[in-house]
Amino acid sequence: MRTVRHVPGCAAFVLLLSAQMAGMAQDIPAGAWAGRWKLNLAQSSFPGRPAPQDDQLLIQPDGTVTVFETNSHGEKSSWSYKPQAGRSVEVSGRTNWTVTARKVNDHRTEQVWNFNGHMAKSWATLSKDGTRQTFHLSGTNELGKPFHQVVVYDKSKE
Repeated sequence: MRTVRHVPGCAAFVLLLSAQMAGMAQDIPAGAWAGRWKLNLAQSSFPGRPAPQDDQLLIQPDGTVTVFETNSHGEKSSWSYKPQAGRSVEVSGRTNWTVTARKVNDHRTEQVWNFNGHMAKSWATLSKDGTRQTFHLSGTNELGKPFHQVVVYDKSKE
């Protein structure tokens, strides 16, 4: 184990660098991901939990993602976030949720989620023709058990 010793001025440098990086955080435009997406339940898997009745995404050109869900009991909810490159952002409509998103390329994104202190990672791929996205989410649930779900969305023609 290495010992870190205090270097005068180091904390000030880290704070200054953090402030500069926060100022450089940039939106992640949606590109071909923009549009309305509908859950393809037949192609999705939700092991260990009931599948939702409905799940739709609206992705704005500026990258803002809004999720409209109807759970297995018919209860509706929605939540949203606007990804910022390299920056953790709060998820509106969810308590104590944050996400850090990264665009890998035009057909792949990656996210790190914090759900009330439970960490998860996800990645999404966009088909070459831009009509289907596949979202993978892996982590541990509130009982500490690992999970992996795959959610497939088809682009809506509406």
